[in-house]
Amino acid sequence: MRRLITAGVCALLLTGCGGSQGTPTHTSDPAQKAEKSETASSAPQPQGPAPVEGISKEDTAEAKKIVEQMSDEELAGSVLMMTYHGTDPKVAADTIKRLHLSGGIVMTYNLGENATLKDLKATTSAIKEGGKDRDWPVLTSVDQEGGPVARVRSATMPFPPLMAGGAVRNKDTVTNATHAQGAELRDAGFSIDFAPVADVTVGAKDPAINVRSAGDKPGSVSDTVAAAVNGYSKAGIGSAAKHFPGHGSLTVDSHESLPVSKKSLKKLSKTEFEPFRKAAEVGVPLVMVGHIALPGNEKLPADLNPEVYEALRKDVGFEHVAVTDALNMGAITQKDAALTAIKAGADLALMPNDIEHAHASIVKAVKSGELPRKRLTEAATRVVSLSLWHKRSAETAKGSAPKTEDALSAYAEESLSVVSGECKVAKPLKQARVVGDDQVAVKRLTEAFKNNGVSVGNGPTVSVGQKPADGAKYVVGIGGPWNVDRSKADTVIATYSGNEYAMDAVAKYMAGTLEAKAQVPVKVRGKSPQCGK
Repeated sequence: MRRLITAGVCALLLTGCGGSQGTPTHTSDPAQKAEKSETASSAPQPQGPAPVEGISKEDTAEAKKIVEQMSDEELAGSVLMMTYHGTDPKVAADTIKRLHLSGGIVMTYNLGENATLKDLKATTSAIKEGGKDRDWPVLTSVDQEGGPVARVRSATMPFPPLMAGGAVRNKDTVTNATHAQGAELRDAGFSIDFAPVADVTVGAKDPAINVRSAGDKPGSVSDTVAAAVNGYSKAGIGSAAKHFPGHGSLTVDSHESLPVSKKSLKKLSKTEFEPFRKAAEVGVPLVMVGHIALPGNEKLPADLNPEVYEALRKDVGFEHVAVTDALNMGAITQKDAALTAIKAGADLALMPNDIEHAHASIVKAVKSGELPRKRLTEAATRVVSLSLWHKRSAETAKGSAPKTEDALSAYAEESLSVVSGECKVAKPLKQARVVGDDQVAVKRLTEAFKNNGVSVGNGPTVSVGQKPADGAKYVVGIGGPWNVDRSKADTVIATYSGNEYAMDAVAKYMAGTLEAKAQVPVKVRGKSPQCGK
Protein backbone atom coordinates (compact mmCIF):
# COMPACT_ATOMS: atom_id res chain seq x y z
CA MET A 1 0.00 0.00 0.00
CA ARG A 2 1.14 3.49 -0.44
CA ARG A 3 2.24 5.15 2.73
CA LEU A 4 -0.13 7.15 4.71
CA ILE A 5 0.14 5.95 7.92
CA THR A 6 2.36 6.92 10.20
CA ALA A 7 3.22 9.98 11.42
CA GLY A 8 6.37 8.54 10.55
CA VAL A 9 5.38 7.45 7.31
CA CYS A 10 3.85 10.66 6.55
CA ALA A 11 2.22 9.60 3.49
CA LEU A 12 -0.01 6.60 3.28
CA LEU A 13 -0.19 2.90 4.31
CA LEU A 14 -0.24 -0.73 5.45
CA THR A 15 3.16 -2.93 5.82
CA GLY A 16 5.44 -6.69 6.24
CA CYS A 17 8.28 -9.93 5.57
CA GLY A 18 10.03 -13.39 6.54
CA GLY A 19 11.71 -16.73 5.55
CA SER A 20 11.32 -20.53 5.18
CA GLN A 21 9.66 -23.07 2.97
CA GLY A 22 6.95 -25.62 3.43
CA THR A 23 3.43 -25.26 4.73
CA PRO A 24 3.11 -25.40 8.52
CA THR A 25 0.39 -27.48 10.06
CA HIS A 26 -2.22 -25.35 11.77
CA THR A 27 -4.44 -26.72 14.46
CA SER A 28 -7.50 -25.79 16.40
CA ASP A 29 -6.35 -27.75 19.42
CA PRO A 30 -6.80 -25.47 22.47
CA ALA A 31 -3.64 -26.77 24.06
CA GLN A 32 -1.56 -25.80 21.09
CA LYS A 33 -3.28 -22.43 20.79
CA ALA A 34 -2.40 -21.67 24.36
CA GLU A 35 1.18 -22.73 23.87
CA LYS A 36 3.74 -19.95 24.42
CA SER A 37 7.43 -19.94 23.79
CA GLU A 38 9.75 -19.94 26.75
CA THR A 39 10.59 -16.35 25.97
CA ALA A 40 6.98 -15.32 25.73
CA SER A 41 5.96 -16.86 29.05
CA SER A 42 8.85 -15.28 30.87
CA ALA A 43 8.37 -11.82 29.34
CA PRO A 44 6.70 -9.24 31.58
CA GLN A 45 3.01 -8.90 30.78
CA PRO A 46 1.93 -5.26 31.10
CA GLN A 47 -1.45 -4.63 32.60
CA GLY A 48 -4.05 -3.26 30.25
CA PRO A 49 -7.75 -3.11 29.46
CA ALA A 50 -9.91 -6.17 29.84
CA PRO A 51 -11.01 -7.74 26.56
CA VAL A 52 -14.18 -6.69 24.80
CA GLU A 53 -16.30 -9.46 23.24
CA GLY A 54 -14.77 -10.58 19.96
CA ILE A 55 -15.24 -13.40 17.47
CA SER A 56 -17.14 -16.14 19.30
CA LYS A 57 -17.37 -19.94 19.09
CA GLU A 58 -20.86 -19.43 17.66
CA ASP A 59 -19.48 -17.21 14.88
CA THR A 60 -16.94 -19.88 14.03
CA ALA A 61 -19.48 -22.71 14.12
CA GLU A 62 -21.79 -20.86 11.74
CA ALA A 63 -18.85 -20.01 9.49
CA LYS A 64 -17.84 -23.67 9.27
CA LYS A 65 -21.33 -24.58 8.01
CA ILE A 66 -21.12 -21.90 5.32
CA VAL A 67 -17.61 -22.86 4.25
CA GLU A 68 -18.55 -26.56 3.99
CA GLN A 69 -20.93 -25.66 1.17
CA MET A 70 -18.39 -23.60 -0.81
CA SER A 71 -17.03 -24.60 -4.19
CA ASP A 72 -13.31 -24.35 -4.95
CA GLU A 73 -13.97 -21.04 -6.68
CA GLU A 74 -15.84 -19.68 -3.66
CA LEU A 75 -13.15 -20.84 -1.27
CA ALA A 76 -10.47 -19.16 -3.36
CA GLY A 77 -12.39 -15.88 -3.46
CA SER A 78 -13.12 -15.83 0.26
CA VAL A 79 -9.43 -15.40 1.11
CA LEU A 80 -8.86 -12.45 -1.25
CA MET A 81 -9.57 -8.75 -0.68
CA MET A 82 -9.38 -6.55 -3.74
CA THR A 83 -8.54 -2.96 -4.54
CA TYR A 84 -9.95 -1.20 -7.56
CA HIS A 85 -9.04 1.86 -9.57
CA GLY A 86 -11.28 4.79 -10.34
CA THR A 87 -14.35 6.07 -8.50
CA ASP A 88 -17.00 3.61 -9.65
CA PRO A 89 -17.65 1.11 -6.80
CA LYS A 90 -19.76 -1.03 -9.14
CA VAL A 91 -16.44 -2.25 -10.58
CA ALA A 92 -15.59 -3.71 -7.18
CA ALA A 93 -19.09 -5.08 -6.61
CA ASP A 94 -19.13 -6.89 -9.95
CA THR A 95 -15.68 -8.39 -9.35
CA ILE A 96 -16.59 -9.46 -5.81
CA LYS A 97 -19.71 -11.21 -7.10
CA ARG A 98 -18.00 -12.89 -10.04
CA LEU A 99 -14.94 -14.12 -8.10
CA HIS A 100 -16.72 -14.65 -4.74
CA LEU A 101 -14.26 -12.31 -3.00
CA SER A 102 -14.27 -11.55 0.71
CA GLY A 103 -14.60 -7.86 -0.08
CA GLY A 104 -12.67 -4.75 -1.01
CA ILE A 105 -10.71 -1.85 0.39
CA VAL A 106 -11.53 1.81 -0.19
CA MET A 107 -8.53 3.99 -0.94
CA THR A 108 -8.15 7.71 -1.53
CA TYR A 109 -8.16 7.15 -5.29
CA ASN A 110 -11.64 5.58 -5.07
CA LEU A 111 -13.22 8.82 -3.88
CA GLY A 112 -13.70 12.14 -5.59
CA GLU A 113 -11.92 15.25 -4.37
CA ASN A 114 -13.38 16.58 -1.10
CA ALA A 115 -15.57 13.49 -0.69
CA THR A 116 -18.21 13.73 2.01
CA LEU A 117 -19.46 11.17 4.51
CA LYS A 118 -22.50 10.74 2.27
CA ASP A 119 -20.20 9.91 -0.66
CA LEU A 120 -18.35 7.41 1.49
CA LYS A 121 -21.55 5.66 2.56
CA ALA A 122 -22.66 5.43 -1.06
CA THR A 123 -19.34 3.83 -2.01
CA THR A 124 -19.34 1.16 0.70
CA SER A 125 -23.02 0.41 0.10
CA ALA A 126 -22.40 -0.14 -3.60
CA ILE A 127 -19.44 -2.44 -2.91
CA LYS A 128 -21.55 -4.58 -0.57
CA GLU A 129 -24.00 -5.25 -3.39
CA GLY A 130 -21.44 -7.75 -4.68
CA GLY A 131 -22.33 -10.17 -1.89
CA LYS A 132 -26.06 -9.55 -1.42
CA ASP A 133 -27.00 -13.07 -2.59
CA ARG A 134 -24.72 -15.01 -0.21
CA ASP A 135 -24.91 -16.07 3.44
CA TRP A 136 -22.09 -13.87 4.76
CA PRO A 137 -21.64 -10.13 4.26
CA VAL A 138 -19.00 -8.51 2.09
CA LEU A 139 -16.12 -7.11 4.12
CA THR A 140 -15.38 -3.45 3.38
CA SER A 141 -12.10 -2.13 4.72
CA VAL A 142 -10.13 1.08 5.01
CA ASP A 143 -6.62 2.07 6.08
CA GLN A 144 -7.58 4.84 8.50
CA GLU A 145 -5.07 4.99 11.32
CA GLY A 146 -5.20 8.75 11.75
CA GLY A 147 -2.55 11.40 11.33
CA PRO A 148 -0.55 10.93 8.14
CA VAL A 149 -2.35 7.66 7.31
CA ALA A 150 -5.93 8.59 6.60
CA ARG A 151 -7.28 7.36 3.26
CA VAL A 152 -10.70 8.99 3.58
CA ARG A 153 -9.55 12.18 5.26
CA SER A 154 -12.09 14.71 3.96
CA ALA A 155 -15.09 12.54 4.87
CA THR A 156 -14.15 11.65 8.44
CA MET A 157 -13.04 13.09 11.77
CA PRO A 158 -9.50 14.50 12.14
CA PHE A 159 -7.90 11.65 14.08
CA PRO A 160 -4.31 11.81 15.42
CA PRO A 161 -1.64 9.11 14.94
CA LEU A 162 -1.25 6.49 17.67
CA MET A 163 1.75 8.21 19.25
CA ALA A 164 -0.76 10.62 20.76
CA GLY A 165 -2.32 7.61 22.47
CA GLY A 166 1.10 6.51 23.67
CA ALA A 167 1.49 9.87 25.43
CA VAL A 168 -1.86 9.58 27.23
CA ARG A 169 -1.57 8.17 30.75
CA ASN A 170 -5.25 7.23 31.11
CA LYS A 171 -5.75 4.58 28.44
CA ASP A 172 -9.54 4.77 28.81
CA THR A 173 -9.17 8.02 26.89
CA VAL A 174 -7.60 6.09 24.01
CA THR A 175 -10.44 3.56 24.08
CA ASN A 176 -13.04 6.34 23.98
CA ALA A 177 -11.29 7.97 21.03
CA THR A 178 -11.03 4.81 18.92
CA HIS A 179 -14.58 3.94 19.91
CA ALA A 180 -15.73 7.25 18.42
CA GLN A 181 -13.55 6.82 15.34
CA GLY A 182 -14.63 3.22 14.86
CA ALA A 183 -18.32 4.11 15.19
CA GLU A 184 -17.98 6.74 12.48
CA LEU A 185 -16.28 4.27 10.15
CA ARG A 186 -18.87 1.59 10.96
CA ASP A 187 -21.71 3.99 10.19
CA ALA A 188 -19.93 4.86 6.94
CA GLY A 189 -20.27 1.19 5.99
CA PHE A 190 -16.89 -0.26 6.92
CA SER A 191 -16.28 -3.67 8.46
CA ILE A 192 -12.53 -3.33 9.07
CA ASP A 193 -10.10 -0.53 9.89
CA PHE A 194 -6.46 -1.54 9.37
CA ALA A 195 -5.36 -0.03 12.67
CA PRO A 196 -3.80 0.20 15.24
CA VAL A 197 -0.08 0.07 14.56
CA ALA A 198 1.49 -2.32 17.07
CA ASP A 199 5.09 -1.69 16.03
CA VAL A 200 7.65 -0.38 18.52
CA THR A 201 9.43 2.53 16.82
CA VAL A 202 13.08 3.53 17.02
CA GLY A 203 12.05 7.14 16.37
CA ALA A 204 13.44 9.52 13.81
CA LYS A 205 15.38 6.82 11.92
CA ASP A 206 12.17 4.86 11.32
CA PRO A 207 10.82 6.13 7.94
CA ALA A 208 7.79 3.86 7.61
CA ILE A 209 6.25 3.76 11.10
CA ASN A 210 7.53 6.70 13.10
CA VAL A 211 4.61 8.53 14.82
CA ARG A 212 2.22 5.85 13.68
CA SER A 213 3.62 3.86 16.61
CA ALA A 214 2.57 4.48 20.20
CA GLY A 215 6.18 4.74 21.34
CA ASP A 216 9.57 3.09 21.78
CA LYS A 217 8.84 0.92 24.83
CA PRO A 218 7.09 -2.45 24.27
CA GLY A 219 5.09 -2.30 27.50
CA SER A 220 3.68 1.16 26.87
CA VAL A 221 2.93 0.34 23.24
CA SER A 222 1.17 -2.84 24.39
CA ASP A 223 -1.16 -0.97 26.73
CA THR A 224 -1.99 1.65 24.11
CA VAL A 225 -2.66 -0.95 21.41
CA ALA A 226 -4.93 -2.95 23.74
CA ALA A 227 -6.88 0.19 24.59
CA ALA A 228 -7.27 1.07 20.92
CA VAL A 229 -8.41 -2.44 20.00
CA ASN A 230 -11.05 -2.33 22.75
CA GLY A 231 -12.38 0.94 21.37
CA TYR A 232 -12.75 -0.46 17.86
CA SER A 233 -14.40 -3.62 19.22
CA LYS A 234 -16.88 -1.53 21.23
CA ALA A 235 -17.73 0.25 17.99
CA GLY A 236 -18.41 -3.07 16.25
CA ILE A 237 -15.65 -2.68 13.68
CA GLY A 238 -12.76 -5.07 13.13
CA SER A 239 -9.28 -3.79 13.95
CA ALA A 240 -5.92 -5.10 12.78
CA ALA A 241 -2.74 -4.97 14.83
CA LYS A 242 0.15 -4.39 12.44
CA HIS A 243 2.85 -5.05 11.17
CA PHE A 244 3.89 -8.43 12.62
CA PRO A 245 6.63 -9.46 13.46
CA GLY A 246 7.59 -5.79 13.97
CA HIS A 247 8.43 -3.01 11.51
CA GLY A 248 9.34 -0.18 13.88
CA SER A 249 13.08 -0.86 14.16
CA LEU A 250 13.66 -0.97 10.41
CA THR A 251 15.17 1.93 8.48
CA VAL A 252 13.84 0.91 5.03
CA ASP A 253 10.29 1.67 3.90
CA SER A 254 8.54 -1.48 2.63
CA HIS A 255 6.35 0.59 0.35
CA GLU A 256 9.44 0.99 -1.79
CA SER A 257 11.64 -2.06 -1.15
CA LEU A 258 12.01 -5.04 1.17
CA PRO A 259 13.50 -4.18 4.59
CA VAL A 260 15.54 -6.87 6.32
CA SER A 261 15.38 -7.21 10.08
CA LYS A 262 18.61 -7.72 11.97
CA LYS A 263 16.67 -9.68 14.58
CA SER A 264 15.60 -13.31 14.36
CA LEU A 265 12.10 -14.36 15.36
CA LYS A 266 13.52 -15.51 18.69
CA LYS A 267 14.93 -12.05 19.38
CA LEU A 268 11.82 -10.28 18.09
CA SER A 269 9.76 -12.38 20.50
CA LYS A 270 11.42 -10.68 23.48
CA THR A 271 10.38 -7.17 22.47
CA GLU A 272 8.42 -6.56 19.26
CA PHE A 273 5.96 -9.40 19.87
CA GLU A 274 4.70 -7.91 23.16
CA PRO A 275 2.10 -5.53 21.68
CA PHE A 276 0.78 -8.30 19.43
CA ARG A 277 0.42 -10.64 22.42
CA LYS A 278 -1.54 -7.99 24.26
CA ALA A 279 -3.72 -7.35 21.22
CA ALA A 280 -4.42 -11.08 20.96
CA GLU A 281 -5.33 -11.19 24.66
CA VAL A 282 -8.02 -8.52 24.23
CA GLY A 283 -9.46 -10.24 21.15
CA VAL A 284 -8.13 -8.32 18.16
CA PRO A 285 -9.84 -9.95 15.14
CA LEU A 286 -7.01 -9.38 12.65
CA VAL A 287 -3.22 -9.20 12.70
CA MET A 288 -1.48 -7.81 9.64
CA VAL A 289 1.79 -9.51 8.77
CA GLY A 290 4.24 -7.13 7.18
CA HIS A 291 6.72 -7.01 4.37
CA ILE A 292 9.81 -7.68 6.45
CA ALA A 293 12.54 -10.17 5.67
CA LEU A 294 14.38 -12.07 8.37
CA PRO A 295 18.05 -12.98 8.78
CA GLY A 296 18.93 -15.99 6.65
CA ASN A 297 15.98 -15.46 4.32
CA GLU A 298 16.52 -11.92 3.13
CA LYS A 299 14.40 -12.12 -0.02
CA LEU A 300 11.19 -13.53 1.46
CA PRO A 301 8.70 -11.10 3.06
CA ALA A 302 7.25 -12.13 6.40
CA ASP A 303 3.74 -12.35 5.01
CA LEU A 304 4.94 -15.06 2.61
CA ASN A 305 6.97 -16.89 5.26
CA PRO A 306 5.53 -20.00 7.01
CA GLU A 307 7.81 -19.56 10.03
CA VAL A 308 6.31 -16.15 10.74
CA TYR A 309 2.73 -17.45 10.77
CA GLU A 310 3.78 -20.30 13.00
CA ALA A 311 5.25 -17.78 15.45
CA LEU A 312 2.06 -15.73 15.29
CA ARG A 313 -0.05 -18.77 16.17
CA LYS A 314 2.16 -20.56 18.69
CA ASP A 315 4.21 -17.79 20.32
CA VAL A 316 1.73 -14.90 20.20
CA GLY A 317 -1.33 -17.14 20.59
CA PHE A 318 -3.38 -15.38 17.91
CA GLU A 319 -6.41 -17.40 16.69
CA HIS A 320 -8.21 -15.23 14.15
CA VAL A 321 -7.55 -13.64 10.74
CA ALA A 322 -3.93 -13.23 9.68
CA VAL A 323 -3.94 -10.75 6.79
CA THR A 324 -1.04 -9.82 4.54
CA ASP A 325 0.07 -6.27 4.02
CA ALA A 326 -0.86 -4.80 0.65
CA LEU A 327 0.54 -7.15 -1.98
CA ASN A 328 0.92 -4.33 -4.51
CA MET A 329 3.69 -2.62 -2.53
CA GLY A 330 7.30 -2.31 -3.68
CA ALA A 331 8.54 -4.99 -1.27
CA ILE A 332 6.56 -7.70 -3.09
CA THR A 333 8.10 -9.06 -6.30
CA GLN A 334 6.67 -12.60 -6.31
CA LYS A 335 4.17 -13.23 -9.15
CA ASP A 336 1.99 -15.62 -7.14
CA ALA A 337 2.27 -13.72 -3.87
CA ALA A 338 -1.36 -14.30 -2.86
CA LEU A 339 -1.11 -18.07 -3.32
CA THR A 340 2.26 -18.17 -1.58
CA ALA A 341 0.83 -16.22 1.36
CA ILE A 342 -2.17 -18.54 1.79
CA LYS A 343 0.08 -21.60 1.60
CA ALA A 344 2.37 -20.05 4.20
CA GLY A 345 -0.45 -19.48 6.70
CA ALA A 346 -2.21 -16.23 5.78
CA ASP A 347 -6.00 -16.23 5.92
CA LEU A 348 -6.58 -13.13 3.80
CA ALA A 349 -4.45 -11.83 0.93
CA LEU A 350 -4.82 -8.05 0.68
CA MET A 351 -4.70 -6.10 -2.59
CA PRO A 352 -3.04 -8.51 -5.02
CA ASN A 353 -1.75 -6.72 -8.11
CA ASP A 354 -3.87 -8.92 -10.38
CA ILE A 355 -6.98 -10.19 -8.60
CA GLU A 356 -8.01 -12.39 -11.55
CA HIS A 357 -4.64 -14.14 -11.58
CA ALA A 358 -4.59 -14.48 -7.79
CA HIS A 359 -8.00 -16.15 -7.81
CA ALA A 360 -7.17 -18.47 -10.70
CA SER A 361 -3.86 -19.54 -9.17
CA ILE A 362 -5.52 -20.47 -5.86
CA VAL A 363 -8.27 -22.45 -7.62
CA LYS A 364 -5.69 -24.29 -9.68
CA ALA A 365 -3.51 -24.99 -6.63
CA VAL A 366 -6.33 -26.42 -4.51
CA LYS A 367 -7.56 -28.62 -7.37
CA SER A 368 -4.07 -29.97 -7.97
CA GLY A 369 -3.31 -30.52 -4.30
CA GLU A 370 -0.49 -27.95 -4.26
CA LEU A 371 -2.58 -25.99 -1.75
CA PRO A 372 -4.08 -28.38 0.82
CA ARG A 373 -7.86 -28.00 0.98
CA LYS A 374 -7.61 -28.13 4.78
CA ARG A 375 -5.40 -25.01 4.76
CA LEU A 376 -7.76 -23.13 2.43
CA THR A 377 -10.82 -24.18 4.41
CA GLU A 378 -9.18 -23.06 7.64
CA ALA A 379 -8.44 -19.64 6.16
CA ALA A 380 -11.93 -19.26 4.69
CA THR A 381 -13.53 -20.18 8.02
CA ARG A 382 -11.61 -17.47 9.84
CA VAL A 383 -12.56 -14.84 7.25
CA VAL A 384 -16.24 -15.79 7.26
CA SER A 385 -16.21 -15.81 11.10
CA LEU A 386 -14.93 -12.24 11.00
CA SER A 387 -17.71 -11.23 8.63
CA LEU A 388 -20.39 -12.79 10.83
CA TRP A 389 -18.91 -11.20 13.97
CA HIS A 390 -18.99 -7.77 12.36
CA LYS A 391 -22.60 -8.21 11.25
CA ARG A 392 -23.61 -9.12 14.79
CA SER A 393 -21.49 -6.63 16.71
CA ALA A 394 -22.15 -3.67 14.40
CA GLU A 395 -25.86 -3.95 15.09
CA THR A 396 -25.50 -4.17 18.86
CA ALA A 397 -22.91 -1.35 18.99
CA LYS A 398 -25.08 1.29 17.33
CA GLY A 399 -25.73 4.35 19.47
CA SER A 400 -23.12 3.50 22.10
CA ALA A 401 -20.20 5.72 21.02
CA PRO A 402 -19.05 8.77 22.99
CA LYS A 403 -19.56 12.17 21.41
CA THR A 404 -16.85 12.82 18.83
CA GLU A 405 -16.01 16.30 20.05
CA ASP A 406 -15.71 15.18 23.68
CA ALA A 407 -13.57 12.15 22.80
CA LEU A 408 -11.19 14.04 20.52
CA SER A 409 -10.90 17.02 22.88
CA ALA A 410 -9.95 14.76 25.78
CA TYR A 411 -7.53 12.84 23.54
CA ALA A 412 -5.80 16.05 22.46
CA GLU A 413 -5.63 17.58 25.93
CA GLU A 414 -4.35 14.44 27.62
CA SER A 415 -1.73 13.77 24.94
CA LEU A 416 -0.16 17.24 24.96
CA SER A 417 3.44 16.53 25.98
CA VAL A 418 6.03 18.92 27.40
CA VAL A 419 9.40 18.15 25.81
CA SER A 420 11.02 20.96 27.78
CA GLY A 421 9.52 23.62 30.01
CA GLU A 422 6.74 23.60 32.61
CA CYS A 423 3.84 21.22 33.07
CA LYS A 424 1.70 24.28 33.82
CA VAL A 425 2.81 27.67 32.55
CA ALA A 426 3.68 30.09 35.34
CA LYS A 427 3.00 33.16 33.19
CA PRO A 428 0.04 32.55 30.90
CA LEU A 429 0.12 34.26 27.52
CA LYS A 430 -2.09 37.27 26.91
CA GLN A 431 -0.85 37.85 23.37
CA ALA A 432 1.27 35.95 20.84
CA ARG A 433 2.73 36.02 17.36
CA VAL A 434 2.14 32.73 15.51
CA VAL A 435 4.56 31.49 12.82
CA GLY A 436 5.46 28.11 11.37
CA ASP A 437 6.17 25.80 8.45
CA ASP A 438 2.62 24.39 8.39
CA GLN A 439 0.20 27.12 7.38
CA VAL A 440 -2.89 25.06 8.18
CA ALA A 441 -1.62 24.53 11.73
CA VAL A 442 -0.71 28.24 11.97
CA LYS A 443 -4.26 29.17 11.02
CA ARG A 444 -5.78 26.69 13.47
CA LEU A 445 -3.57 27.78 16.36
CA THR A 446 -4.30 31.44 15.62
CA GLU A 447 -8.01 30.72 15.79
CA ALA A 448 -7.61 28.63 18.95
CA PHE A 449 -5.70 31.45 20.68
CA LYS A 450 -8.48 33.90 19.89
CA ASN A 451 -11.09 31.46 21.21
CA ASN A 452 -9.14 31.16 24.47
CA GLY A 453 -8.63 34.86 25.14
CA VAL A 454 -5.11 35.27 23.67
CA SER A 455 -4.74 38.11 21.17
CA VAL A 456 -2.67 37.35 18.07
CA GLY A 457 -0.35 39.72 16.19
CA ASN A 458 2.15 40.96 18.72
CA GLY A 459 3.83 39.36 21.69
CA PRO A 460 6.15 36.34 22.13
CA THR A 461 6.70 34.19 19.03
CA VAL A 462 5.01 30.80 18.98
CA SER A 463 6.31 28.44 16.29
CA VAL A 464 4.06 25.57 15.16
CA GLY A 465 4.87 22.83 12.65
CA GLN A 466 7.32 20.04 11.94
CA LYS A 467 10.43 22.18 12.56
CA PRO A 468 10.90 25.07 15.03
CA ALA A 469 11.38 28.61 13.74
CA ASP A 470 14.58 30.39 14.77
CA GLY A 471 14.26 32.57 17.82
CA ALA A 472 10.81 31.36 18.88
CA LYS A 473 10.05 31.57 22.60
CA TYR A 474 7.51 28.75 22.38
CA VAL A 475 7.70 25.75 20.03
CA VAL A 476 4.82 23.45 19.16
CA GLY A 477 5.83 20.28 17.29
CA ILE A 478 3.00 18.58 15.41
CA GLY A 479 5.05 15.54 14.34
CA GLY A 480 7.49 13.37 16.22
CA PRO A 481 8.99 15.09 19.29
CA TRP A 482 12.49 14.42 17.95
CA ASN A 483 11.75 17.07 15.30
CA VAL A 484 11.76 19.82 17.92
CA ASP A 485 13.82 18.51 20.83
CA ARG A 486 16.94 20.49 19.77
CA SER A 487 15.12 23.78 20.18
CA LYS A 488 16.42 26.26 22.76
CA ALA A 489 12.97 27.77 23.23
CA ASP A 490 11.71 28.35 26.77
CA THR A 491 8.88 25.89 26.19
CA VAL A 492 8.77 23.01 23.69
CA ILE A 493 5.64 20.87 23.45
CA ALA A 494 4.59 17.99 21.21
CA THR A 495 1.03 17.42 20.00
CA TYR A 496 1.70 14.68 17.35
CA SER A 497 -1.02 16.28 15.22
CA GLY A 498 -1.98 19.68 13.85
CA ASN A 499 -5.74 19.12 13.95
CA GLU A 500 -8.08 21.66 15.50
CA TYR A 501 -8.43 19.73 18.74
CA ALA A 502 -4.66 19.60 19.25
CA MET A 503 -4.33 23.33 18.56
CA ASP A 504 -7.12 24.10 21.01
CA ALA A 505 -5.25 22.11 23.66
CA VAL A 506 -2.09 24.14 22.94
CA ALA A 507 -3.99 27.41 23.30
CA LYS A 508 -5.51 26.30 26.62
CA TYR A 509 -2.09 25.24 27.90
CA MET A 510 -0.44 28.54 26.98
CA ALA A 511 -3.38 30.54 28.31
CA GLY A 512 -2.87 28.78 31.64
CA THR A 513 -6.17 26.87 31.75
CA LEU A 514 -4.75 23.41 30.94
CA GLU A 515 -2.01 21.55 32.77
CA ALA A 516 -0.02 19.03 30.72
CA LYS A 517 -0.33 15.50 32.11
CA ALA A 518 1.12 13.36 29.32
CA GLN A 519 4.38 11.47 29.06
CA VAL A 520 6.69 11.86 26.07
CA PRO A 521 6.40 8.29 24.67
CA VAL A 522 9.82 8.19 22.98
CA LYS A 523 13.36 9.09 23.92
CA VAL A 524 14.25 12.72 23.25
CA ARG A 525 17.33 14.88 23.75
CA GLY A 526 17.46 16.40 27.19
CA LYS A 527 15.22 15.59 30.12
CA SER A 528 11.48 16.15 29.88
CA PRO A 529 9.50 17.01 33.02
CA GLN A 530 7.45 14.22 34.59
CA CYS A 531 4.02 15.72 34.11
CA GLY A 532 0.86 14.08 35.37
CA LYS A 533 2.42 12.10 38.19
